[in-house]
Amino acid sequence: MKATPPVIIPRPPTVDPETAGTAVRLPPYLEWSCRLLSEYVSQELSMEARTRLSCLYPHPERGLEEEAAVHRRYNINTNFDVIEIGGEYDQAARSALNRAVQAFLESHVVESETLAQVEDILRLRDPGDVLVRSLGRPVQINWIDRDLSDEEFNAFADIENLKASFSQRDREWLTVFEYTDQRVGERHEYGPQRATKVRLTVFGVARGGAPPTIREVRDEAQKGALSAVRNRYRFELPRFTTPASITRAFPIVVISSRNFRGRHTPDLAAVVSELAEGLRLTKDPGDLLGYITDGEKVVRSVDWQEAFDQRRRRNEPRSVGFLLQIKRQMMARIADTWGIELWAYLSVLRTTDNYKPEYDMDWQEHSGVLRINLA
Repeated sequence: MKATPPVIIPRPPTVDPETAGTAVRLPPYLEWSCRLLSEYVSQELSMEARTRLSCLYPHPERGLEEEAAVHRRYNINTNFDVIEIGGEYDQAARSALNRAVQAFLESHVVESETLAQVEDILRLRDPGDVLVRSLGRPVQINWIDRDLSDEEFNAFADIENLKASFSQRDREWLTVFEYTDQRVGERHEYGPQRATKVRLTVFGVARGGAPPTIREVRDEAQKGALSAVRNRYRFELPRFTTPASITRAFPIVVISSRNFRGRHTPDLAAVVSELAEGLRLTKDPGDLLGYITDGEKVVRSVDWQEAFDQRRRRNEPRSVGFLLQIKRQMMARIADTWGIELWAYLSVLRTTDNYKPEYDMDWQEHSGVLRINLA
């Protein structure tokens, strides 16, 4: 018997072509989301979302400025909670985009399998985050030297010392992935005001081969075995496989960037599933990204943060980060089993700019490859 044909629900006509046109600007994150969704859904999605927005919000052409006014009127909350500023226009724009996507699904302009390729940008939060207890900043995590001048800091005068000390941070654990967003001086009128963002990924290359070049590793980080997936949940990240290597990199971890609702939070990482299965590791019931063997922790994740800022960045912690660590003995076993040498790709951003949005700051960049010594 033939299957029943799907019911096709027609989309409503555009009610106001001029108002729904490009003069209507969405908030930045929603504008980016709309562009990305349009590539997979339909190029008509942007117009559809703006059409629906004109029904949900009066005078949407003034919406972005009115939304900005909400942010300017905002005063500090008394409990220093993690809160988000969102006015009526932001809420209406989100609703319009959701309704537009739903309309295209119901009218079968796009199939759910196609939309699944970018559904992660519609995710609101990671449900696993409520199960995680953040610690204070570990004492060994410090990428800012207050004794340097601003010129020396921006020129990375201390970077070789930081590289040399990384492998020897901890005699028991090796950090195989680190994301750090660190700031100093923002709470006080005196002293240097600096910010840095650090991302470090450990990987392997076959023993006896040439050392990996920075160009090879950058290529791997952009589109190869060291590249990140997007907005994955903690509980599903260990199941993901890394993209194929385009050079010689042997991945140790799979990485996920996280940008829920346009609010960036630290990247996460999990041990590559093939390694965990090959070593017959058991999931740690107390750590969504951790593993145990014979009752002993051998892989652990560490979420950390400092207190929330009481000044211009009052919605964010002053410093925040994530670590994925493997016992050094287990790391040596991995290296011997798969015949690899261990290296790390380090990417560091720095700035001394004040009183600017992050996207307007003058960020200095350094990236490099360093050999990991397990001894």
